[in-house]
Amino acid sequence: MRKTEEVLQATDQLLRSLSGVVNAGDLVVVLGPKRSGKTLLLQALSGRLSSEDFSSDGKIYVNNQQADSDLLRFTSGYVPADYPFCGALTVKEHLLFQAYLRIEERYSLDEKAALVEDMIKEIGLSNCADFKIGIPGRLKSQVSLCEKRLLAFATESLTNPAVLCCDEPLAGLDAFEAEKVITFLKRMTQRGKIVIYAQTRPTSEAFGLSDKVAILHAGRSAFFGTTDEALDFFALSGFTCPFNCNPADHYVGSLVGSATLTDIERNEQTKFICDKYLVSNTLDKVRRKLENTSRMSRICTTAKTIKPKSAWRTSWTFQLSMLLWRGALCAWRDPFCITASFVFHVFTGLTIGIFFLQQDPHTQIGRDAINGVLLLIVCLLGVFPLLGALAISLPEYRQFQQESAEAICSVSAFSVSHCLLRLPQHICFSALLVTLSYWLVGLLPSAPAFLTACCVAALLSMVAESFFWLVTISTKGRGLTLTLSFLIGFPLFLLNGFLPRLKFVPGWLNWISYLSWFRYAMDALTCNQWRYMAHFWQDYPGSNFSHIGVGSDVRLTRLIPPRLTA
Repeated sequence: MRKTEEVLQATDQLLRSLSGVVNAGDLVVVLGPKRSGKTLLLQALSGRLSSEDFSSDGKIYVNNQQADSDLLRFTSGYVPADYPFCGALTVKEHLLFQAYLRIEERYSLDEKAALVEDMIKEIGLSNCADFKIGIPGRLKSQVSLCEKRLLAFATESLTNPAVLCCDEPLAGLDAFEAEKVITFLKRMTQRGKIVIYAQTRPTSEAFGLSDKVAILHAGRSAFFGTTDEALDFFALSGFTCPFNCNPADHYVGSLVGSATLTDIERNEQTKFICDKYLVSNTLDKVRRKLENTSRMSRICTTAKTIKPKSAWRTSWTFQLSMLLWRGALCAWRDPFCITASFVFHVFTGLTIGIFFLQQDPHTQIGRDAINGVLLLIVCLLGVFPLLGALAISLPEYRQFQQESAEAICSVSAFSVSHCLLRLPQHICFSALLVTLSYWLVGLLPSAPAFLTACCVAALLSMVAESFFWLVTISTKGRGLTLTLSFLIGFPLFLLNGFLPRLKFVPGWLNWISYLSWFRYAMDALTCNQWRYMAHFWQDYPGSNFSHIGVGSDVRLTRLIPPRLTA
């Protein structure tokens, strides 16, 4: 398994020389220190690795048939260490949402709901079925960490996968909770499923329930076999496990080495164990089984391979309806972002109105102040949605990644639902800001002009957030989102056509202004404000006229209300 860095044009080998055979009903624990490749191995086995970032030379067989990433994803479930939940939902609502979209439409909604009820009882979450999952720092969680882990397992088990891969399922749990979780995983293997979980150092009770163990260090295989074979192997290697010691701690400690050893001595000890495994009888058994699997794969050429009929299990309209239901429910129960946005727009609208209270459009100072107000409105509505989207983009984007990867919902359904849910907020809050500042500043007292300003503000707010989501998806939710948004958005803001005026911008940069939503918004607002002034249409930047304020004599047409011509 290799990872390719496009910038450096280099390849790092992250996993190498890994072999193993797992049968139905096996509970396998993957041990190893941090950064040993445990998570990467689970993602490879479950088909969750991106072919763009990773390349593999190895082969994975399922039922004597070589499997690609699509087949692995279809036949297995993957539970990450930090499962992305929608915290405003209850346990039952979360499972219902997942069941409705994960299970094919040939099953009725009542059948899916009955399956959820059975799953809640089986996993032991009946007491917290109506409790909210919670959002750290915003919505108090009524579900414990252990119950969240069980809920994640239940979510991935809804589709009845043959293989379940779990990353650090026991992290942060006490001994009782860890035993409860591992008992549930063991119960799944008793039904013929394969469960593979990665844990740095599991408890002795959890390790005792495991059937096989895989030990990794720096991407190399230090051992793979049964737990009894692991004891014999380390004893033959000179690292006998004490009677009162947790075997998992002993194996990982033997690989890492004690703190009294130097780095060179620890590396030599690790290399000795890994090299010892390469010539062991345990690895020979694994190789013989793999050779038999490969031979059976060549013989069974007529065997049918399980393939999903469609990428999505439900229709696009049903996905959209469920996403709208969840989004509306979350917005109602977690009004943090809506409240913060409301306070911001009220505060900024009042502040602008008070600082620029009742400007006179007949004077040069008044005209400049009004133009400054319009520029402030464009700046605030073109930038604040980026900050508001940032507050919700990371958790929402993680959910989007998880649900899109698991074929729960399509990208288009998620995008349309998000736009529809945010549309009322953009309309109401932008209109609120414009309303407060419009009449306090004393802009054009005309109902059509006021409604036009509100529409322009709403469109500007929606375009700004859409731009942010475009950058977020392009960067795949990495930390470059805010930086890249600023690097692209700031030059576009400078090319708004008002400050600086476009005729002072170099010609080779002028064409970029046509990509600036700030320019179109500024043009629309200024035209809306000064459309009754005759000289306004003469030389404004971005059109065929310049901004109001050139000279002291202003000739007004008869269309201007009497109050302005006095």
